[in-house]
Amino acid sequence: TTFTEAWVIAIKKRLEAFLWADWYKINVSTIHSFCQDVINTFPEKFLEFKAWTPIDDVDSLEVLKNIIDNLVSNWEIKELTNEYDRFFYLTDIKSRIWTLKQEWITFDEFSQKIKDQSEKYIEILGDIKPTLKKYESTKLSQEKHINKLNELNIIYKKYQEVLAQTSRYDFNDMINFVVAKFRIDADLRYFYAEKYEFIMLDEYQDTNNAQNTIIDLILSTETDANSQNIMVVGDDDQSIY
Repeated sequence: TTFTEAWVIAIKKRLEAFLWADWYKINVSTIHSFCQDVINTFPEKFLEFKAWTPIDDVDSLEVLKNIIDNLVSNWEIKELTNEYDRFFYLTDIKSRIWTLKQEWITFDEFSQKIKDQSEKYIEILGDIKPTLKKYESTKLSQEKHINKLNELNIIYKKYQEVLAQTSRYDFNDMINFVVAKFRIDADLRYFYAEKYEFIMLDEYQDTNNAQNTIIDLILSTETDANSQNIMVVGDDDQSIY
């Protein structure tokens, strides 16, 4: 797999030059197109997904705007808005939610991470004398950050609820559907473990947790060949994360 469709085309051309007519025996795809192929190959395993409608970035932003608008009107969020523009943090909120989904972090797991961060902040604050000015400024900064995280989680949860209620899914959900199915369906894992004896991941520095999980689940499946042949190609200096 590789990161973009442009690189898929480039890799296929190189394989054709090296292998001639045999190049087509090698499957080259992005992780998203691989997941789409899994769903198309086994539609009976993804009936809920097949009944849903994909949502693009524009529609995703519109859903988030409606959620933020309602939350601000009900005074449920204060940090992730602005008195002059209640959607000031909209793109940042979308980006953070995308990261959570890409890292396979549910809102319940995010709640626990927020709690853990809050406890770390309490320990840090405990090392500062209450009489110092630094104590008050640190406390206010910590509280502001925790409030922002809690508000982000509220928006994240409502966003997922809206998608479920309207039978829609976004770009990241497609990968997460496959991760969830791979985790519980041994036959599905076995099929792809048998199909792909050798796996190469290009642009590995840009691979997120959900994508890694798919590969790990395939490699962890014991087959007759018992093969776990994988190679990754990456460059830390080119990482987008």
